Amino acid sequence: MFLAALATYFGVKEDFTPIEKDSQQAKQSAFAGIKNLWIVWAMIISSMLIQAATNSINPILSLFVRELMHGTGNIAWVSGGVIAALLESPHWRRLHDWELWVIELGLEKY
Repeated sequence: MFLAALATYFGVKEDFTPIEKDSQQAKQSAFAGIKNLWIVWAMIISSMLIQAATNSINPILSLFVRELMHGTGNIAWVSGGVIAALLESPHWRRLHDWELWVIELGLEKY
């Protein structure tokens, strides 16, 4: 982290001149230069729905893990592991599919 901060401090050079408050550009909306505003709003709304869907499972999953563990043990750690496994399962599936192709094609010796 410290090295990244040093690299940013010494490596990034910019010429910044602030605009005056009374200018027309300062009063302009951030969305004024976007041609298709509906695309931006569609992205914002879909991102909000995806975040709501992925974050809504955390409390439910913790309650389910607590019920399975009968209230003993580190429930937060186990439910975090379950969530990590759920998030990484597509990557493991792709890796497994690749291994099946390698075995079927006879490329395991390479």
